[in-house]
Amino acid sequence: MIKKNYKTIFDAFFKRYKKLSIFSSHLITSFNYFLNNDIEQIVKEYGTVNVENNAKNIRGEFSFFNIRYTKPSNGNLPIYPNVCRNDDITYAITVWGQYKLSINILEYENAKWKNILDYKHKDPVIIMKIPDM
Repeated sequence: MIKKNYKTIFDAFFKRYKKLSIFSSHLITSFNYFLNNDIEQIVKEYGTVNVENNAKNIRGEFSFFNIRYTKPSNGNLPIYPNVCRNDDITYAITVWGQYKLSINILEYENAKWKNILDYKHKDPVIIMKIPDM
């Protein structure tokens, strides 16, 4: 059934009147919004780790910043979905970011937190890969 109606289904999603159909346009717009806005928000919201040890009066925070993504590639060359299918490779978007670590101790004299380490890693690291197929 699908093989017989393939052209009709394909045209309905991708080629209607030589423009993107409303279905594919919505999917592409939503996915682009996810890549350009939601990924960074999710990583900032859930990628921060706070650790506190009250017995030793120390606390730390690990978080990501400067978050971006790159399209699927094989080294420096772009890779395409069909190549991934044939070679049994995951077609995935890579999310990169830099991280920072902050450690504070509680000073006994004035009962204030004093920062003893603020480290920002300058080279981006891979945060996650998102399958794109």
